[in-house]
Amino acid sequence: MIFPLIIGILILGVIIFAHELGHFISAKKLKIGVDEFGLGFPPRIFGIQKKLGRWKIIRGNKESGDDKATIYSLNWIPFGGFVKIKGSAGEEKEEARYAEDDSFEKQKIWKRFIVLSAGVFANLVIAAIFLAIGFMAGLPTVVDDGFDQSRVIDPQVQIVQIQEGSAAEIAGLEVGDVVLKMDENEFVNHEALVAYEEDKAGQEVELTYSRLGQENITKLTLMSQEETGKGIMGAGLVNTGRVAYPWYTSLWLGLKSTVILTGKIIVAFALLIKGLIVGQSGVAESVAGPIGIAVLTKSFTEMGFVYLMQFAALISINLAIFNFLPFPALDGGRVLFLFIEKFRGGKKVSYKVEGIIHTVGFAILVMLLLVVSVRDVFSFSDSISGFINNIF
Repeated sequence: MIFPLIIGILILGVIIFAHELGHFISAKKLKIGVDEFGLGFPPRIFGIQKKLGRWKIIRGNKESGDDKATIYSLNWIPFGGFVKIKGSAGEEKEEARYAEDDSFEKQKIWKRFIVLSAGVFANLVIAAIFLAIGFMAGLPTVVDDGFDQSRVIDPQVQIVQIQEGSAAEIAGLEVGDVVLKMDENEFVNHEALVAYEEDKAGQEVELTYSRLGQENITKLTLMSQEETGKGIMGAGLVNTGRVAYPWYTSLWLGLKSTVILTGKIIVAFALLIKGLIVGQSGVAESVAGPIGIAVLTKSFTEMGFVYLMQFAALISINLAIFNFLPFPALDGGRVLFLFIEKFRGGKKVSYKVEGIIHTVGFAILVMLLLVVSVRDVFSFSDSISGFINNIF
């Protein structure tokens, strides 16, 4: 269906807009000139600009308005937004307006660092908001015996571990799968499921389970536990359910979860980069591009709103961390040049050299994006085919 595609575009648009809004707000607060802040990408539909206390309409792209005031624009490509900070693109030195006091390049290093970092910070903030909304609606949570069961929505049994060589592994079950039924018996409590298994050692059972919102059925022969002779399928199970919290608790949980997830994703990024450097097999395949994200968005949309909020938060955190890597063309790459400038006693790298480095870095990122996208086409070919068929 086309609906998940629209949802995916909206989520990425909100994340990108939040990123640019972070740059914009920090620049304004530090009294750095902002030429334009736009909703969507050019070409421009129209813009408004405050001049001498009155708002003026700027029509189309040809009209640039007053150099001293910010243009707030609405643009034709409805995806995210952008901010054009005065003097931040490495314009020619001889242009007088970029030598003015409110130019980005005229600011102290700490001010430029804040502006460059603000987009990443905004992505973490929007991730915390996504998670807070999820907690208010009811995010999936492990609920043990001591949990207040009256607050649990949609209780279910989820697989958290698969034993090697077990019946569960042979049947193709995976961590994260939700057990719905065994034979004709529905289960929302793992103790009841284990009790049912115990009397079925050596017998074939039919298992109904859910994976990413899709219901599946498989058959497996329960193995016999060596010590007791009781039937087991060899999967670690927990009771989970959606738990809704009041808004004030949700805000705290959203912030706390964002910090925890950020730490875990940073470790994952470090392991990923290490794996790429040493040539570890299977590492590159774990990276998804826009096509892979679109397919995953479809799955999470089908699973429900709260799962989509979790997924959106993960995307935002991942983009924040990726964008702060010390690589040319990224915010982290620009911050790296600030550290170089500081190390050189305040002497800037020439605009020309820095511009070339960022251009090469951008070209490399585009090529990597194309490679990952082509790989995604083959990896998700079945999902993409079904997706296109549903559209047309």
